[in-house]
Amino acid sequence: MADAIALYRSKSPTDEISELFIVLATLGMYMVPLGVINLHDLDSARTAVRQAISVTSPTFATRYDALDEQLKGVITCALVLCAECYPMKIYHGFGVGVYNDWLWAAKCWESGTCTELDRIIAAVKDERKDFWLLRKVPTGMSRIQPIREKIPLKQRKDMVKAREDMAKRLEKKGFPQPHDKSFKINAWWIPFATWDSAFLLYNEGHSFERSVRWQTDPGRLLYAFIVDRELNLRDGELMLVPAGPGECLVRWLEGLQGMGIKIVPEVDLNIKGLGLSSSTRDTLHFHGRQDAYVIRDHHSAPRRPSAPHLPTTHYVAKTISSPSHMVEMPGDTTHQDSALCVSTVRPPPYTTSSSSRPRPEASPVILQPDSFKADDRTIASLQTQPLSPSQTSFKTTSTKFTEGRSTSFLRGLMPGGKT
Repeated sequence: MADAIALYRSKSPTDEISELFIVLATLGMYMVPLGVINLHDLDSARTAVRQAISVTSPTFATRYDALDEQLKGVITCALVLCAECYPMKIYHGFGVGVYNDWLWAAKCWESGTCTELDRIIAAVKDERKDFWLLRKVPTGMSRIQPIREKIPLKQRKDMVKAREDMAKRLEKKGFPQPHDKSFKINAWWIPFATWDSAFLLYNEGHSFERSVRWQTDPGRLLYAFIVDRELNLRDGELMLVPAGPGECLVRWLEGLQGMGIKIVPEVDLNIKGLGLSSSTRDTLHFHGRQDAYVIRDHHSAPRRPSAPHLPTTHYVAKTISSPSHMVEMPGDTTHQDSALCVSTVRPPPYTTSSSSRPRPEASPVILQPDSFKADDRTIASLQTQPLSPSQTSFKTTSTKFTEGRSTSFLRGLMPGGKT
């Protein structure tokens, strides 16, 4: 599958439609090993997607018809996922990871071609009543409108107060432990990335500040979680995902093949021990949604060393390599270097040195089919194997979409300095 994408990249015109197809194909490729695809409805979904494209955009339809059948299959999977999340945008942030270009998502917002693709996704959303391609959908995601700008102070005033109250009590009393004492929480952190951030995933430690000011970009988190494997948590480690797009995403990923995570219901934790006021508790329920408390699933996650007991540690960002045209996220006060986004005031996680958190031992997975015939349900036979550095190396030339910049899409240094 990776070979098919690379072949398309080398032979396709260097324009916006090609870039979008590459992003969608990569997303679909990584969806298949999750076991979320209902193979019985794949043909129906492909027909519905083709119909939505032809009705909405003749230009896209012509280019889609020229694709290899295996690319059509994975692009169909990606478009259906995007449709289930619409109007929330998934491919914007995911494309940032594919191309290792922090400006890629920002250009999507202003691109007429992306607007055309959004109309296609909306049409697929209307067509999905005729098939059920995904065994599990990101519940609640489609009810949240994407907000690129900073959330106005008036709208977030109550949330800021509630989060500050919660953070203060967590710092003082430590993270609430489970009532049944079936596991112990030694360390916790908040993941964050927004639409214009200069990273895929920032480890906010115990600070809610940016997650309150900016909406989470679920596409960036999705790439970090299913490609970079940042959901490979340790025993004793808890990832607190604030209610919203990121929370909807992790609830969707829970239970899928290879994710290795478990979401602990709030009622199972001694939250009352924090002494939060009723107004704080009510405010934290974002449009009826609650924060996701994510831990390692012992039954499906690979074994890792336990997290040290660091209940009050704030720790730093984990990023993929920075492109030469690095841009700072609005309001970002961290120092950017060529490989890592390192805080000037917070120590890194799990250690007192200046190094970043070690990379997870588990490798990403990739698909390796040699063929994908039109009449075969080849997705059923796709196998998974560790992703080698050569398979993650995406190279292309300057395109209209990248505004003429000569950008290398070789992913280079990984989080924690891995090459």
